[in-house]
Amino acid sequence: MHKLIVSENTGAPSVFARKLSLSRSQLYNELEVIKELDAPVKYCKKKRNLFL
Repeated sequence: MHKLIVSENTGAPSVFARKLSLSRSQLYNELEVIKELDAPVKYCKKKRNLFL
């Protein structure tokens, strides 16, 4: 997950979830945990990618 986010190679949430073999809801749960740990994860609508 970290490698894909850092390289900005996540794609849209549904694509990212598929890459990680997770459901979209599981992905969002994992991202919430990461954000609670103060990781600056953001989503770019234009590029359709997560980034730090």
